[in-house]
Amino acid sequence: MAIAGFSALRQAASAMYCRVLQMCPAFTNWLHPQPPLPIHSISPSVQERIIDRCIMKAVKHIAVLLFISMHSFAQTINKVEYFIDTDPGFGNATNVTITTAANITDLLIPVDITAASTGFHNIYLRSRDDAGNWSLTRRWMFVKDNIAVNVNKLEYFIDTDPGFGNGTDVSISPGSNVSSIAIPVNIAALSKGFHTVYLRSRNDAGTWSITNRWMFVKDFTPANVNKAEYFVDTDPGFGNATDAPVTPGNNIANLTIPVDISSLSKGLHILFLRTQDLNGTWGLTNHWLFFKDIAQDNLQNGEYFFDADPGFGNGTAIPFGGGLGTNVSDFAFAAPLTGLPNGLHYLFVRTREANGKWSLTNVIQFDKQVPLPVKLIYFNVKAEGKKAHLSWQTATEQNSDRFDIERSVDGLYFEKIGWVKAAGNSTSHIDYSYFDLNPKKGLNYYRLKEVDIDNSLQYSEIRSARFEEDMPFRLYNNPTNGSDLKLTINVLPSVLSVFDASGRKVKEINITSGSHSLSVAGLAVGTYLAVLNKDGKVIGVEKFVVNR
Repeated sequence: MAIAGFSALRQAASAMYCRVLQMCPAFTNWLHPQPPLPIHSISPSVQERIIDRCIMKAVKHIAVLLFISMHSFAQTINKVEYFIDTDPGFGNATNVTITTAANITDLLIPVDITAASTGFHNIYLRSRDDAGNWSLTRRWMFVKDNIAVNVNKLEYFIDTDPGFGNGTDVSISPGSNVSSIAIPVNIAALSKGFHTVYLRSRNDAGTWSITNRWMFVKDFTPANVNKAEYFVDTDPGFGNATDAPVTPGNNIANLTIPVDISSLSKGLHILFLRTQDLNGTWGLTNHWLFFKDIAQDNLQNGEYFFDADPGFGNGTAIPFGGGLGTNVSDFAFAAPLTGLPNGLHYLFVRTREANGKWSLTNVIQFDKQVPLPVKLIYFNVKAEGKKAHLSWQTATEQNSDRFDIERSVDGLYFEKIGWVKAAGNSTSHIDYSYFDLNPKKGLNYYRLKEVDIDNSLQYSEIRSARFEEDMPFRLYNNPTNGSDLKLTINVLPSVLSVFDASGRKVKEINITSGSHSLSVAGLAVGTYLAVLNKDGKVIGVEKFVVNR
């Protein structure tokens, strides 16, 4: 076991010795004073003897090495230097003035980049301690920009570049910023259509900017319109249509043109209109669709019928009294319903002109009902405290017996809760009233059932009223700006606890009276919960807000 352990130690020492020879010659000189040989020039037997010596000497001096390593971390930095792009060698870079210390942070270093060219560069920084050991060299990239110089020339050109300096000059005041300058661009010599204007500037150093460009269109100057013509349906050719009188000008909007349609047939037609300018150029041809109607004759009479058409001229006559012209709007006539059974029916109406032509037959639907024994003018319900007040009024009554009062909590299923005696027979307005002394909590629905002497009945429309549930307590003066909150409490005795937004209890009060004041002194601005407890059970929760 000892031999195997020593063999492993020798292998580790061999690896360590090779690593030391490669990376730290100074250490190997200290470990064995003989001049070190290149690792490849030492014979295996000699290497083994050297390794054995390394093992023994490394064991003897390992404590010394550890002490040296630990002591080296406490060195003092006595020099900082930097260089740009090219390393001049340790100690030869630009010196940075420092106060020697073991740790230097937040050091402000003025770097002179005057001699650096414009563009990207690298700055390097390193330090040295009083034992002569250099740190790793740190690196940062930076860019040296051009120094802004005054713009002394501005020029533009259109479409074709004449070369730098040969564009059209723009008058400017030299400066580093020539934004928001108005440039008069002469386009008189340009042809009609699309063009591109280019703009660039030059500074005092003779450097030209990037050339900017914008596209624009040179439009035609419209000539005066001196001719307008129209035609209907068929184009006779340019200049051959019907002339429309115009006053020459470049704008003839809102022109009124009398169009003769007397020779046109009845029905749909298309009207076309176009113009010509002084240059002989025709504009686009515009068109509109129109309808030539038949001239309406005076209405002579009319007729109506119910449900089944007896044929033209066979309905019940509507006398017009010698004719109504061409318009019968707001004309009223009586159409007796005698003989019609109760239920849905259709009323048809049509008219005839003096020339014997009939109009379209108009129709409306109606429902013939049995006359109601009670005509109700209104029916209202409103909450008055803890009671529901029902009130209604009738215009006429015939053989009425009573009004049953029905209530529902869902608007579907109703139950009778009382009744009011009806007048029987009346032709004058009669007022009725009823109070529901025990409405349900929440929304209550009410309706009237009118019952006649012969037990026929009819229902009114449904009305509703809401009754809030009794709250264990209520908070007033909420939100509060710092003044006491007022409480009314219906459950006595009880305990009121106050919790902040994080759930922490900040107050607790024993309640023995129905009215109470809750002080918010000492409470921070925010939202709180007031929780009412009775016999250890939560019976009410209210939220309140404290402002300042």
